[in-house]
Parts: sequence; structure tokens; C-alpha cells
Amino acid sequence: MCKTRLNLVVIESSNAGKLPDTVAASVGGDKTSLVVMQWQPRLLWSVQWLIIGFLPSKRIMIMPTLPARTLSRRALLTALTSTLAVVATRSLQVQAADAGDDVEARLRALGLELPQLAPAVANYVPFVRDGDRVYIAGQLPVAAGTLLHPGKVPTEVSLEQAQQAARQCALNVLAALKRACDDDLNRVRRCLRLEGFVASADDFQQQSLVMNAASDLMVDVFADKGRHTRVAVGVNSLPLNACVEISAIFAINQV
Repeated sequence: MCKTRLNLVVIESSNAGKLPDTVAASVGGDKTSLVVMQWQPRLLWSVQWLIIGFLPSKRIMIMPTLPARTLSRRALLTALTSTLAVVATRSLQVQAADAGDDVEARLRALGLELPQLAPAVANYVPFVRDGDRVYIAGQLPVAAGTLLHPGKVPTEVSLEQAQQAARQCALNVLAALKRACDDDLNRVRRCLRLEGFVASADDFQQQSLVMNAASDLMVDVFADKGRHTRVAVGVNSLPLNACVEISAIFAINQV
């Protein structure tokens, strides 16, 4: 076991020498960014190289501070891996912002590929276009023909898995929206509303956290045009034992 106060942060700086008792790993970019970790001597040099090799961020970020505690090497590496995943996600968001208003360019910058629009499985249509409004039918978390994470949250499906499912629902919403826009997502003027339903255990009260994954995706893809009103409702069950279902309303430019 190694005892250390771990304070992991990304800062903007041009002089690592001004940071005593730290390990600072330069990661380059348009502005010099540094990863700073308070540490004890002989504490895992491999951590420094892990950060140097896999941290793509080039903008200022303040990461959560981990509380002082006794950390095993495995716990330390787990904490660093989780933090790097957050930073990598933020880096993709920065690249999407750099892509401007071109939605397809933002999707590419985010590393997203929209799925094929799944056919309706009952007596309804996947979307209705009425003037400048598009109403998207409820989408389940189906990817490549497979339902992701069936069951109730959190007894059968973890919060993290439910968030993954919500994100997949949002991607399926975008696939339907693209078809409604004649394959031109740049016609989208605003995401007006998301309606999310989460199959929940009786005492589960974090439906909003599940829906955040879908909301975040809309903002990542459409920037300010993706900010929307929302409903997040806990329900007893959903079709096919899905853990999440999401419908949406958009405003689009008519041609």
C-alpha cells in the first residue's frame, strides 16, 4: 500500500518548474497543458508515462479532487484511468465545438456514427413531420439489433449501464431525425423536448441522471440548439423489458 494525497488536475501553464513536489506531464496542443499530481517519492513512475501517452486534452480543465486516503496501486490506476476517460470525452467535445455549426462534422469529431433507422414494431411510424416540427416516436436502446441492458434500474441494470442505454436511445432518435430531415441534420433549428422513461425499482429516484446522458449528447451534437426541455419519468416496465425509452420533438427549417 502507498499513502498519498492524490490531487489530479489539468491546468494551463507554461512552466512546470514552478510546481514543486509534483509530477507534471506536458501534453502539448495549441496551449501547453499539464497534468499535476501530488505524490510521494518512488510512487509509480508508470503513472506519469500513462498520462503522457494517453491524455489528448489541450484546454484548461479542473478535475475532481480525490479525498486523502490510503490507496493501493490498483486503486490509484483505476482512479487515473477514470479521470483520463473523462478528459478524453472532454477533448472530443472540444473538437466538436471546433467543427462549428456543421452537424455532420460535429458527429465525426465526436466519433459518432448514427445507426440505421429501425422499422416500427407495431402500428405506428418512427416520426411525424408537421410543418416545422418533427415528432420522434419512442426509441429503445437497440444497437445492431440487440437490446442493451434490459431490466430495471438499479436492481438489474446499474446507473452507468442505464446511462449507456439512454445515450443509445438518443442516437436512435437522431437516426430518425436525420430521415425526417431528408438526411440533412443541418436543417435542425432546435431540440425542443426530450421525454425519457426509465424502468425503475420502487425506490430508485435518479431518473434525471439517466437522462443526462441523452441530454448531453444533444448538446454535444447541436451545441446551443441542442438545449431542450425535458421529462424524466420512472415507470414499472417498458416494452421488451427495456431499461430506457426516449421520444423527442424538434424544430427544423423547411425547404
